[in-house]
Amino acid sequence: MVTDILKAKIIGKIPESEQEIYTEKWEDIESALGREQFNELFSHIRMILQKRKGAGNLKDEYDSILENMSGKTSL
Repeated sequence: MVTDILKAKIIGKIPESEQEIYTEKWEDIESALGREQFNELFSHIRMILQKRKGAGNLKDEYDSILENMSGKTSL
């Protein structure tokens, strides 16, 4: 799923010494919400950040969002 790709990209940018902590937090939230609602959450976050309904594929749009947030050209 797209959220698995996002998880790898986001947590991969966290210092290695802290990655396990954030992986557990991510998985706890995903488990509490359920996989479908967790994915829906990312669709809502995308809409809030872009101030419009998503027009493209979630992964590609998040790549762009994360790139803009980090000020880097690639993740």
